[in-house]
Formats: sequence, structure tokens, C-alpha cells
Amino acid sequence: MGLILFFGVGIGIFGAVVATVFIGRRLVAGMMPKQPVGLAHRRTIIRGALAGAVIAFVPSLLLGIVIGGTLGGTYGSALAANARDSGALAGVALGVFAVATILLSASVAAGAWLGRLWGGRDEAP
Repeated sequence: MGLILFFGVGIGIFGAVVATVFIGRRLVAGMMPKQPVGLAHRRTIIRGALAGAVIAFVPSLLLGIVIGGTLGGTYGSALAANARDSGALAGVALGVFAVATILLSASVAAGAWLGRLWGGRDEAP
């Protein structure tokens, strides 16, 4: 059972990182100003998004494992009454994926927003 849960956590973490890359690219593209700005402003937004992701990486994974794994494993094994191990695997993977993706995407968005604010003050109106 322990090895199965380990694989569930690994699948959830990998899925969360991949999903955050795709979601983060869309979020950063949406945060870019519509009017033409300098390359430095765009770099500041991208650096802010990367800083937000790096700062929140470990805490979001820990919260994903603790909260998402606990809730997902419990509900997954309860829903798959005949196959407890496969239900727990799917539940843990889905729980870790959901919690870690939400937290990482929120931190990327917050970092890009701060980068947009910080990069915009260097330009003259």
C-alpha cells in the first residue's frame, strides 16, 4: 500500500508541475500589457512569475501531499470499495494534483501581477 501511495504522490506532483507550466504561460501572456512596452517590462513580468513559482514550489507541494493526498486518498478508497488500492492511488494523485496546481498557479499569477506593477513604474507616462 505504501508503494502505491508513493506512486500516486509522484503522479500528482508531475501532473501539477506540467499543468502549472501550461496555466502559467497563459496567465503571464494575459498579464502582458496590450500597448507596446519595452523588453525590460516584459522581462520583469516573467521574472516575477518565475519568482512566485520558485518561492511557492515546496510549500505548495507539501500542502498538496498533506491536504490533497489525505482527502483524495480517503475519498478515492471510499468510492472504489472493491478495489481499495487503485481507488486510493487515483484519489491521492488527483488530490495532490488539484491542491498543488491551484497553489502554484495562484503564486505564478501573483508574481506576474507584482512584476507588472513593479515594471510599470519605471516607464514615463
